[in-house]
Amino acid sequence: MKFQQLVNGTVYLQAPLKAYELDSRIMEEKYGLRVMQLNYNSDADLETWMNIIHTSYDDCCFTLDTARDYLSNHQYMKEVQSFVFQEVNGGGRAVATVSIGVYKTNPKIGGDFRIGVTKEAQGKGYGRLCILYAFSQLAAKGVKFGESAIAFKRKESLYLHYSLGFKPQPSTRFLANKTSDSKLKNLNFILKYRLRKSYRDYLKKERNQFVK
Repeated sequence: MKFQQLVNGTVYLQAPLKAYELDSRIMEEKYGLRVMQLNYNSDADLETWMNIIHTSYDDCCFTLDTARDYLSNHQYMKEVQSFVFQEVNGGGRAVATVSIGVYKTNPKIGGDFRIGVTKEAQGKGYGRLCILYAFSQLAAKGVKFGESAIAFKRKESLYLHYSLGFKPQPSTRFLANKTSDSKLKNLNFILKYRLRKSYRDYLKKERNQFVK
């Protein structure tokens, strides 16, 4: 395994979903974001999704066909839904997206993936709202736990999930998809150590802010 994979591989966080509650009405009335669910058969919908994703991830280069297959035939998830958020006061401009699904191997656990916010809309808290809305939708389905897979190098996303109650999982037996080769490869000693240290650093930072 390459050293970079050991150091910056994918890590997995989980949280109970009973506290998550954010619906489309609140998103629009309180936060000014209109929620649109993607139709995977619509090229226009997929193009909107791709525009957001391509500005949010440096390593993504979807085409209409690959995007449709990725979302409608997800490798690990079923009941996949994708949402795009449009600014009500921005002429309906699409600014963020998130996708959710229930794990095929464990329907009690759902996950979010491909959270994206356009560069011009970053810094407005939309990433946080994407996560809250995603897991609220899963909680409404009766899903008990949420899991999020994050590249370790995406520190902002890690800390955002920590702030919403997500924690590192100590063992592969807690993961929704235990048979995934990529997960088992990346759940190595170095990466687990760095993830736990990252979480401890976050808690320490929060304690220091509280004391001040």
